[in-house]
Amino acid sequence: MPVTKLLPHIPHLTRTVNNERALLQQSVYLQAQITSADQEIEEALLRLSGESHLLPAGSKDVSAWGKTAADAETATKAFVEEHLQASRQEVGSVCTIVELCSLQSKVLDSV
Repeated sequence: MPVTKLLPHIPHLTRTVNNERALLQQSVYLQAQITSADQEIEEALLRLSGESHLLPAGSKDVSAWGKTAADAETATKAFVEEHLQASRQEVGSVCTIVELCSLQSKVLDSV
């Protein structure tokens, strides 16, 4: 193949090589960023597990945190529902007392 036929394609090939190099550099940079973020998250989870009373010290597995959060949510929901039911009963008692007072007032007014 004569060189004259290759000459028109050289700028395109050069641009392609430059784009490929730039993409490779970007992918290496992004991979380093992802690795760094993973390490930061792992260190934060490890530190938090040491401070948490819900997880054993040294837990850095995200699934353990998810399970603990789900368990805590269930316990909180049960606690709130229990207190809500108790509050409803107290409101019912107050309503009964108000009705009794209202009836007593009517009885006293009629006398």
